[in-house]
Amino acid sequence: MKSYSHKALRWNKGQGVRSPIGLDISARTPEEIALSIMAEIIGFRLGGDGGQLSLDQKLIDKAAAKASERQAGAEVAGAD
Repeated sequence: MKSYSHKALRWNKGQGVRSPIGLDISARTPEEIALSIMAEIIGFRLGGDGGQLSLDQKLIDKAAAKASERQAGAEVAGAD
C-alpha cells in the first residue's frame, strides 16, 4: 500500500487533489453519483472541459434541410 500511495502522490504532483470528485449534475442516487464521478474521470483522461455539448449551427441547419427534403419526398411518394 505504501508504494501505491507514493505513486499516487507522484502522479498528482503539480495537479492538486480535487475533492469532492464528480461533475455537478445534481446527482442524488448512488447510480447518479457514480455516473457523475465516471464522467469527470473520463473527461479528465480525454481532456474534456465538462461544459455543455453543442453543435455548430451550420450542422443543425444542414440536418434540418435533409429532414425537410426527406419529408417532402415521402409526401410526394404517398400522393401517387
